[in-house]
Amino acid sequence: MKRFIAAAGISLLLLVFVDCKEAGKIAQTSETRVARFKMGVLKEIGNPKSGLPLALEKGEVVTLEKIQSFKPATGAPVEYALIKIAGGQSGFVPASYLAKAAIVVTGNVKLYQRPSITSGIARGADKLKLGVVAFLENEDFSDGEWLEIVGGSNANNYFKGWVKGSGSVSRDTELVTAAVRMEQALEIYNNPKASEKAKAEARATLEDIQKNSPAPISTLAGDALSGPTTDTPPTPETKDEGIQPLQPATDEKPHG
Repeated sequence: MKRFIAAAGISLLLLVFVDCKEAGKIAQTSETRVARFKMGVLKEIGNPKSGLPLALEKGEVVTLEKIQSFKPATGAPVEYALIKIAGGQSGFVPASYLAKAAIVVTGNVKLYQRPSITSGIARGADKLKLGVVAFLENEDFSDGEWLEIVGGSNANNYFKGWVKGSGSVSRDTELVTAAVRMEQALEIYNNPKASEKAKAEARATLEDIQKNSPAPISTLAGDALSGPTTDTPPTPETKDEGIQPLQPATDEKPHG
């Protein structure tokens, strides 16, 4: 009986050890990333014909499994990220298409060239308005909390620089999701070339955001609904078909 109890105790300890080891492994290797824009996902690394029947939405959160290099037949090697998507599917996207996190501007914020208020205002700072979605590149805590962010879809609205990490920006997932939905709806709602059906759907989306989303996005959606639609077409976005680059190849990125 003593031998049986001892053996059972050892087995239980081993089971606990294995469970803790596996739990630790998951905690150490599971990191989240967000999609910088709407993109396709590949089943096979580097094979554009192996697209999964889904697309990541801008700001969608995924789990990063690993990053590995792929050497195409021509050109330089490309780093791909193996990601796990909500629902259990896995696939590959270029690692540069993912950001550490998405943020939303929730107040008055200044965009600096470096993580210091003495470094001067960065180019594109005027694009950083209330409700704008940006993506986190780096963090610096040497002089308080600073976040390096980037945003925009082309050279006309591109911005990159450093902001103070508290008070005027938020990483709240619900807020980011609402801001992305509003951004997409406004592109249609303010487009004079959009069909009446498309505009009606966009208006319904804005009404839902106004009623059910947190401030300041709900307020901005309400302001858009109460004001006249603009006659200016929206800034062109990257296409939604397949995996797309963050910046069009023909555009020159401004340097901050």
